[in-house]
Amino acid sequence: MKFVTFKGLRNWMIAICAVQMVSAFGMRGGVEVGGTAFANFDSDEVAVAKAELQREIDICKTLSDYVELRDQARLKIIRESSELTFDAITKYGLGNMTTMNLFQMQIITYQYSERFFENIRSPGTDDLVTEISEIAAKIKRDRGGPYLKITHHIFTNTEKHFRELRSLVTGQALARKIDSMNLWAELGDVIASSEGGDSPTTTNCKAVLLYRKIKTLYPDLYEGSAASPIFDVSQSIIGLMEFYNEYAKPDEARCVAVDSN
Repeated sequence: MKFVTFKGLRNWMIAICAVQMVSAFGMRGGVEVGGTAFANFDSDEVAVAKAELQREIDICKTLSDYVELRDQARLKIIRESSELTFDAITKYGLGNMTTMNLFQMQIITYQYSERFFENIRSPGTDDLVTEISEIAAKIKRDRGGPYLKITHHIFTNTEKHFRELRSLVTGQALARKIDSMNLWAELGDVIASSEGGDSPTTTNCKAVLLYRKIKTLYPDLYEGSAASPIFDVSQSIIGLMEFYNEYAKPDEARCVAVDSN
């Protein structure tokens, strides 16, 4: 089960209240981007935040040379979460709400990848795993807050990647297999049911069962050239699903395979 600490919840509520006050009254000396203003950040703080994210990105790229294909897919999702946050700082600034939301998803991505990083620790990766774990912990301390729409985020992106994959494999056996699995309806159902956020007291068994179904496609998704667009999209799907698997693992025993309710 997923719990939010009182301290984390309090800090996040303070941040939300600040955004609401700024939106209503404006902030002298603040930064106005996309309709939401926030206080200016020191240029050194911005530089440090970007340097931390860039180092995470670089480490993920290096670690990919040491791990198997399935683990490369997971590293791709982790790396992309840092890249999106880095790009948001560049485009919007450190205090913009878009950037803050991406930080929360990035923090959650690393939080639920701690076991993964330990699993890929080896004599060749030990220092890198330690470093990226320390950077992630520091970012969490500096910018962490509860983010409760993890399931919604994961399966919304999974649907996007599956639609892209389906267009790339038109006329192929994989297209017919995807069409026969009722994925669109089930993805839509999971996305709709998770719109309100993840609850610490309930389990989204529809999402768990859909993960199991998508996992049966892994052998097909692993096929193809590493340089092809199909392979790149497939890696994104596998990476998202393996992240969800770790996130939902404490609840998985509650979801029986014969019932999604």
